[in-house]
Amino acid sequence: MIIDLPPKVVASHDFSDIVSDHASQTGGYESDFQIDDGFFDRYELGQSIVSPDGGKTLIRFIDRPMLRLNFGRGMIEVEGWGVEVPISKSTEVPRELARKFLQLWSRSEKQILNPEDRASWEFIVDTVDFDSFTVDRAAPRYVEALYVRQNNQQRPVVKWQDGTLEEISKECSGSLAVLNPGEWFGGYAKFGTDGRTIHLERIFMLEGRDEPLPREWPTRL
Repeated sequence: MIIDLPPKVVASHDFSDIVSDHASQTGGYESDFQIDDGFFDRYELGQSIVSPDGGKTLIRFIDRPMLRLNFGRGMIEVEGWGVEVPISKSTEVPRELARKFLQLWSRSEKQILNPEDRASWEFIVDTVDFDSFTVDRAAPRYVEALYVRQNNQQRPVVKWQDGTLEEISKECSGSLAVLNPGEWFGGYAKFGTDGRTIHLERIFMLEGRDEPLPREWPTRL
């Protein structure tokens, strides 16, 4: 019989205390809630982000993973992910989630998901911000632009090679600090889901590529 109760919220490092308290109250790994292969308590992971590479790319949970502490088996089971971790190694849950995501994403890219993998992957993609992950993961691409001017906040306004105007964010504007209005430059950029620049690097000047600035440049930025 499965008894479905509202989950408690817990960080992975809290499980050792939960297990100790549970054991002291029951005299062992038992629970009032039973499934076919043991007894369990149900929790929601307290953190909303994990990373497969030390923070360079982020896996953001839209729906935080649900964890079952299966006292009969001594395992933490992550619902829908196909991840199991011994209760004694509860601090490894975030790492194992990031590892599983990276493993299934890699198999998906190579189109080698088996049916079990596919079921887990479809569940995972529905519960994380996959678009943000792909933006984080994407390599910077080569771009060219004209440095038009600085706006009232002293931020660069550039015209990309496709004619798009953009006010460069404060976080990225330092990459253009040595350029003057009217100069063309090349470099490598990453763009967010809204199409705006989120990273700009390896800038170099494109001398000899001249384009006169129009007398009346659009002032919408």
